[in-house]
Amino acid sequence: MPANQIFQFRVALDDFTPKIWRVFEINADASFVYFLQVLLILFRMDGSHLYELTFRPKKLGLKQIEYKTGFYGEDSHSINDFKKLNRVFTETGDKFKFTYDFGDNWRLIGSLKKIYVDPNRKKDDPPRILKGFGYGIIEDCGGTMGLEQMVMASQGEECGLEPDFYADYLEGGFKIENFDLAEENQRLKNALAYRFGLSSKVDED
Repeated sequence: MPANQIFQFRVALDDFTPKIWRVFEINADASFVYFLQVLLILFRMDGSHLYELTFRPKKLGLKQIEYKTGFYGEDSHSINDFKKLNRVFTETGDKFKFTYDFGDNWRLIGSLKKIYVDPNRKKDDPPRILKGFGYGIIEDCGGTMGLEQMVMASQGEECGLEPDFYADYLEGGFKIENFDLAEENQRLKNALAYRFGLSSKVDED
C-alpha cells in the first residue's frame, strides 16, 4: 500500500427524507474501531447502544463484524477491532451498512468513492468532512419515525413526542437541514481527541 493513502467515503442515513449524508476522508490504514467512532460522531450517535457493521467488498463477498460494546466502544473485545480499513476495502464501489441501536434501528449506508495518495497528509491527521447535509440523528427519539416527529415539532406542528423530550432541541435552534461544514469538522476533531486522546489539548467549539 502506498504511504499516505486516503479513502473517501460517502455515507447517508437510510429510510429518511430529506437525505442526511456526509462525504469524508480518512487514512486508509485506520483501524475499524476508529472508523466506527467516526461514523458515530458524523451522525451525532453517542455510542451508548449496540452497533454492527456489515461490509461487502467486491473481492471478499459478504462479511460481518458485530461489536457488542459499552459506552464509546470501551468494552469491545472483537478480534476484528484493530483490522485496518485497507485490508477489507480495496477498491472504489466497496459498500457497507452500519446499524446502530437495534431498538431505534438507525441504518447508515455507505460506499468507498475514491482512493488517492496525498503526500502532504500525516499519519495522525484526523478525518475530514468534505461536504454533507442535515443535522444527524437524535438519540432515543424512536428512529427515523421519531426524527420525522422532531421535524414536525421544529416546524410548529403537533407531533407524537412529549414536549419535555424535544424542548431543549427546539430552544437550541434545531432544524433538520442544519449543517455547517466548519463546525462539523471541528466537532469531529474534538470528539476524536476526547475519545482517543489524540491531542493533549481539545480545541474550543
